[in-house]
Amino acid sequence: MAPELNEHKVSTTSDIYSTGIMLYTMLVGKHPVISDMGELDTSFQEYYDINYRLVNLIIEMTDIDYRQRPSAEEILYMDVF
Repeated sequence: MAPELNEHKVSTTSDIYSTGIMLYTMLVGKHPVISDMGELDTSFQEYYDINYRLVNLIIEMTDIDYRQRPSAEEILYMDVF
């Protein structure tokens, strides 16, 4: 669940967060470690052989500040896929 949902703030960026979590889970094979503040533990990039662009995308998509997450359109035009 996106951190902002605890404050009843729902937007399309909440879906971006959830998609980032699903992408992480598909690549790593387990649910990510999330801090009490809702931040993604980024140490996973040291243990898995994942393209750095994809790692950065996951980090951006799961940013604790929903205003900093990329939009779906921005993700489509990123040089990741």
